[in-house]
Amino acid sequence: MPSFPLIARCTVAAVLAAGTGCASQRGVTPGEAPPLAEFCLEAQQVIVHTAVRPALIVHTDFDAFVKSKALIDPLSIQQYVWYENDDTTRPVMVSCKMKSADHLNAAFGKGTSGGDGQCQDMNRLTWERVRARLGATAAGSLAFDGAEVVRNTENPGMTGPDWLKPYEMTWRDERGVLHLRSKGFRVDWTDPQFAAMPGRFRGVQYCHLITPEYLTRLVTGQAEAGLVVGREITDLSRAPPAAAPGHRDDR
Repeated sequence: MPSFPLIARCTVAAVLAAGTGCASQRGVTPGEAPPLAEFCLEAQQVIVHTAVRPALIVHTDFDAFVKSKALIDPLSIQQYVWYENDDTTRPVMVSCKMKSADHLNAAFGKGTSGGDGQCQDMNRLTWERVRARLGATAAGSLAFDGAEVVRNTENPGMTGPDWLKPYEMTWRDERGVLHLRSKGFRVDWTDPQFAAMPGRFRGVQYCHLITPEYLTRLVTGQAEAGLVVGREITDLSRAPPAAAPGHRDDR
């Protein structure tokens, strides 16, 4: 069985809509957000309802991120940050490649994860923190788009490139209400549809998530909604390579 460190504290479940985790009270003021360089570590906890702390690999090179995979052994997840107009002082979206609940439970024992949530769960936590800092009146209102799942029914193995395609992350409707969309997909470790695929393609959950900085700028009028984020992947040479020696993900 692979080994992994545990986080002794539970910090995020109180603000989730699902109300699962260590503390189920709603209305609890959320704690401070982690540094952006650790964003996907918290996303893994929040979205997959687990106290497991994997290694986090933060990519600055997009091609390297495209080829990367979340692994069960050694337990590791992947992160890439998108910037508005390539301005590194204006991060707008974090992309996380994480492990799924069923793979964590299969590898480390039943109860390691409380089950998969949604990408928007992390966005809701970010929103709660922004509201707590600015005040509910100043923050205004935010609508969470529920249509976050990317599907490629003709070629499920190519869902990753579809996930990376540009999309409109935020917009305002005719009433001026701000809308936030996430974009993600999950391939369960135990899904028979993918049983014949290599282990590195299975047991994963991918999410595009808004940064606290960008959401703050949006609700305070310092940024306009309608930003399109993502990139087309047309070069098939960017397909993920074979698993590196010593990295096993077949259990």
